[in-house]
This record gives sequence, structure tokens and C-alpha cells, in this order.
Amino acid sequence: MTALSKRRLLQAFVGLGALGVTGVAFAEVPGSLSTVDSVGAAEIGRAWLAVRTGVTARALTADLFPRGLDDAGVRALGERARDDFGRGGIFRHKGWRLSETEARLCALIALS
Repeated sequence: MTALSKRRLLQAFVGLGALGVTGVAFAEVPGSLSTVDSVGAAEIGRAWLAVRTGVTARALTADLFPRGLDDAGVRALGERARDDFGRGGIFRHKGWRLSETEARLCALIALS
């Protein structure tokens, strides 16, 4: 799989916001990259990576986007994020509660 650009990863966050998965921290207006906080996403990603060892961008990309990052891939991310919340797969950072999928996406942004 080819490397995903930071822009495309941020678009995935916007897509998750449009699906109602994430909060206003990442997508106040779904579909608009101007509202995506790439610095904040990278900070969350670094915090997630700090409590895990040996995680690589390649492994995260392969797991989060097994078939690429098209509309179906974004929908699949949304389903995974909802499943994370349903099973208690939560990552907490500075008072924010994110699904593990969202936190892993932030980690990929931090690594890109």
C-alpha cells in the first residue's frame, strides 16, 4: 500500500465527523479541511504512541485502510469507531474521549 498523505488522513477525520462519530474538535463543519486541527490531531497521536511501543505508520495504515481510503474506507472507519465506543475502546487525552480508531488515526497523522 502506498503512503497516505497527511491531507488525505485529515480528510478521513472530516469524513468521520460527517458520520457523527467525532466531536467538534476535528470537524465543526463536516467536509471542510479548514476546520481540521492537524496540530491537535498530531498531539493526540503522539500521546497515543507514547503508551504503545513498536507501532509503525505502515502497520497503522495497513490496519486502518486495508483497501485504501475511499468513501467505503471512511464508512468502515466510522463503524470501527462506533464499535470501539460500544465495547469501551476509549483513549483519553486532556479530558477528551476518543475511540481507539480515532486515536490510531491521530497517531498516523503524527507519524506522517
